[in-house]
Amino acid sequence: MRERILGIENHIKSLEVKRAALDAQILMLPLSPATDLQIFKLKKEKLRLKDKIARLNNLNRLKVPKSTKKAKKVKSPELKKPPPTAVKPPSTIAHDLDIAA
Repeated sequence: MRERILGIENHIKSLEVKRAALDAQILMLPLSPATDLQIFKLKKEKLRLKDKIARLNNLNRLKVPKSTKKAKKVKSPELKKPPPTAVKPPSTIAHDLDIAA
């Protein structure tokens, strides 16, 4: 069972690499009417890969036994620090009081 899960995870990673390569290829093409069809096809393929990755991720979540799932980390409540008080520089204070510095 674990081998099958690892196989799915590896397949997902390879699809993500292919999708990133398509994205880079799309960005490299100049915007012109001559490349519009090519860009459309690449974007369609990229979307197909995205859908396949999502399906495999859902399948993988269903197949992972509960004992092998990673436990969620529980964050301990942190003490909130009070917001810093606004402290004026001495030159500003002297100006407010009309005192020559």
